[in-house]
Amino acid sequence: MDMIEISEPKSPLFSEVKENFVVTNANSELHHFSVEGNVVKQISSTPDLNCSNITSIAWKSDHLVLGDADGNLSIWYLKGKVTKAESTHRGWIKKILFAPGRGNMKCLILFNDSVDIWDIKDVKLHSQLNYPRDIEAKIQDKDWAGSDRPILSLSDDPMLIADLKLKMFSSPLISPLNGASITTPSNVV
Repeated sequence: MDMIEISEPKSPLFSEVKENFVVTNANSELHHFSVEGNVVKQISSTPDLNCSNITSIAWKSDHLVLGDADGNLSIWYLKGKVTKAESTHRGWIKKILFAPGRGNMKCLILFNDSVDIWDIKDVKLHSQLNYPRDIEAKIQDKDWAGSDRPILSLSDDPMLIADLKLKMFSSPLISPLNGASITTPSNVV
């Protein structure tokens, strides 16, 4: 009689998954950790990001973008452990969100009175929409409908899908304040 050894296959439920996370402290120091199984390792940290009170963080690929209460952006390149700082001159940054798509490093940045699109790879302002100068309703929230289509939620209830220049919208804006019609039949997306 032959003996056959039966081994149970390893369950995918028990495979160890590696997770990464970042935290900031009251001194605006940023710490990057990884967790694999029951092991937590500190990967790196920055001693000084030149930020005041950090209000928002977004992470994509090896770029980490932090916004603060003074309107400053700090970009941390995780692989190179290099940070860059840029002032937006806009005030408190409420939210930061990367656009979808591999290699697309555009960020939507929500302020109290406006929304900006920044190219994080080049650390450049791409476009902006200000309340009340450019739009009658206050911008409450933002998201991405696609890699080149930001969605804006406004205080008077409409949701707008815009182009990257924040000049063309999926539906007309009601009475823009700068006198020119932002949306006409020829530029409605």
